Amino acid sequence: MFDRQREGKTIGRKTKMRSPADVGRPTPKRIAFVYFALALATLTVYSPLRQAEFVNWDDGVFVYQNPYVASGLSAENFQWSFGIHGPGQWHPVSWWVHQWNCERFGLDPGSHHMVSVVLHVVVALLLLSVLWQITESFWPSAMVAGLHALHPLSVESVAWVAHLREPLSLLFWLLVMSAYHGYSRKGGAPRYLLVVLLFAIGLMAKPTLITLPFVLLLMDWWPLNRVAFAPDLRRRNSAAKPVHRSVGRLILEKVPLLVLALASVCLAYLCQRSMGSVVSLESHSLWARLANAAQSYALYLRNMVWPQNLAALYPLPEQFQILDVVGALVLLIGVTVMVFRFRQQFPHLLVGWLWYLGTLVPVIGILKMGEMTAMTDHYMYVSLLGIYIMIAWQLAWWVERNPIYRLAVGGLVGLVLFGCITFTGRQVAVWRNSETLWKHTLAVTEESATAHNNLGDVLLESGRPEEALVHFKEAIRIVPESFLPKNNAGNALLALERVEESIPFYQEAATVATGRAEVQYNLGRAFQLNEQWTEAVEQYVKALVLRPQFADAQTNIGVCLRTQGKSQEAIEYFEKAIESDPNFVGAYIQLGITLSASGQKAEALGQFGKVLEINPNDFPANYHSAVALLALGRRAEALKHFLTSVKRKPNNGGVHHGISWIMATAPEDELRNGKRAILHARHALVLNQGNPFMVDGLAAAHAEAGQFAAAIKWQEQAVKMVSGNTKVAFEKRLARYQQNLPYRESK
Repeated sequence: MFDRQREGKTIGRKTKMRSPADVGRPTPKRIAFVYFALALATLTVYSPLRQAEFVNWDDGVFVYQNPYVASGLSAENFQWSFGIHGPGQWHPVSWWVHQWNCERFGLDPGSHHMVSVVLHVVVALLLLSVLWQITESFWPSAMVAGLHALHPLSVESVAWVAHLREPLSLLFWLLVMSAYHGYSRKGGAPRYLLVVLLFAIGLMAKPTLITLPFVLLLMDWWPLNRVAFAPDLRRRNSAAKPVHRSVGRLILEKVPLLVLALASVCLAYLCQRSMGSVVSLESHSLWARLANAAQSYALYLRNMVWPQNLAALYPLPEQFQILDVVGALVLLIGVTVMVFRFRQQFPHLLVGWLWYLGTLVPVIGILKMGEMTAMTDHYMYVSLLGIYIMIAWQLAWWVERNPIYRLAVGGLVGLVLFGCITFTGRQVAVWRNSETLWKHTLAVTEESATAHNNLGDVLLESGRPEEALVHFKEAIRIVPESFLPKNNAGNALLALERVEESIPFYQEAATVATGRAEVQYNLGRAFQLNEQWTEAVEQYVKALVLRPQFADAQTNIGVCLRTQGKSQEAIEYFEKAIESDPNFVGAYIQLGITLSASGQKAEALGQFGKVLEINPNDFPANYHSAVALLALGRRAEALKHFLTSVKRKPNNGGVHHGISWIMATAPEDELRNGKRAILHARHALVLNQGNPFMVDGLAAAHAEAGQFAAAIKWQEQAVKMVSGNTKVAFEKRLARYQQNLPYRESK
């Protein structure tokens, strides 16, 4: 609104006198430079995300661990995207983009990150274009776009792969604004239907567009000037004069949009309820929510001005200080009174402030769905646009009145954007991986149980269970009522082979999380590892009550029953597991082992073969196939499977023993190789020191190589280590070696 020329008169001739705001008005070259610089700066500051990883905070359930997303685009996945389920809310369009990313890039995290970055750049350029289109003011529009693109508070929405829906939804938000501007100027049902269509698609990208009708109503006041009592700021050069309407008629005009918004709210609520994520007033009182809302409004503004110590999440304080709450309320009320007081002179202040307040209402925590936190940076991706508009247009107004300060203000804006780039670069580095994210969060916040738990997960997965356990215990201290860190502490203790210590943690987790099958399963697993078979089966049965098709639990029940000598019952559970999940290889393996132990070698090979059809390099299937084939005398086939197994697990003593035994004792000349047999037998003995069968195998290998003195030495040692029938068999082999004869298996 400040980029137009004014006409004035001088003595004796007519001349054009430019508005102060038009000094340095946008020429085509300047416009192109601004667009190019904005895109380049944004791409540059976010470019480190090309090397970033997924984080263990929603990225798994939204992308790489979600079978309906990770498998890419398909009719089944498309249908799933419309379902009432978690994670998140109802946003099928966002699911489609995630599915396309997986179809195009697989699970390469860098590519997923760069899609979000490109979307963010497109949004920034579109933001500049739409604001310029609506207000006819280029430089304030450019400032808003620059702040949005480069401010550190935008980083979370861009760097968090699971929240690709933030830039995606803002893209449609801006398209709706542009379409609405066209409708407000020229009218017509087709233009209005375009607004409704884009709004519906935007809601399917993220339900937070429900506040957009409210923002469109603000636009009717300024800059569209459609309200009967709006400030008279029309431009004489406008393509069409705005039509003034009553507020009631303008609200009525938004009814179709409000109906769609209400439907989106209902769908989002149903999705959150399906996951048990609706936070009740019993867990967080209305006073706590209102106090947090007031403080959050103020703290978001502080973080905008000084974006230091930004975090992935901000834990709710245990108590709210009354002075802090009162101070926040005074600030909010004071600014609100001020913008209403000057609404005619500075309509952009009223619109920007109400934009900020209004767009935060659904997410400020009064009505909460999902994890209850004090604040979340990604909520600022849309809301701060209102504050940016206030600042940009107020500066433009001031420059228009004080043109001598134009260059100074331009330099100040440039300095601010440079500062934003610096802080944003640091914040982008925080999102390099899960460990950097949660370590930073713990460094800048206090008492964050989620950060401790998630960092513990990272450490546990990276093979550092001792460090992980420290963080799980901290999370338990902060939120003793939560089951998750207790369950994870049990996992860490199992990784440390401290099985008995893990059981109390799992028991406490199961007491808190009465409806979670995985917790009962983990407790059963701990009992099983502690050889408490009956207790283990009891927990697995509880898990099956909660999840009847839980193939892991069914398989482990079978293992427990087999250990107790109940092979037939075990076989029934393995078959149930296969019925529950035909692709669960563990059930086929355990069924094959049980059949093999029962003497049904051929049937066992059939089960192992089904696994090898899915994955020819599967270690358990190859190893147990080799054992069964060796028992059936099919040594050539057995050796082939042993050799495949040793490639998968070169430090498995049993595999080396199997290879050496065939190469040392096979009656088929083409299979024997004394030197290689010795190498594998030595490797087996190193990996299984004190095992008499490994010693026996090394003796047989030396005998095959003609080194009978060494064979006698090792076989005498093996004889001393065993008793009964095994000792008799070992002594017979010793007698052969003493006669300079190698041992041969019968054909």
